[in-house]
Amino acid sequence: NALKLSMEFKNAQIITSSVGDHQFFLKEAEFVWNTIQDFRNSEKYLQKVVSNEHQ
Repeated sequence: NALKLSMEFKNAQIITSSVGDHQFFLKEAEFVWNTIQDFRNSEKYLQKVVSNEHQ
């Protein structure tokens, strides 16, 4: 499953181990986490706007 999932990301690298689980790592993880954080902030802002419109 990890191998299939890693193919969905152009910026991922898969690392396999014969004695453990497969893992993949994003090559630009900081960019990904910043994008996720920006999304959360945007989502909170939109919820506030919608809430204010219904008051």
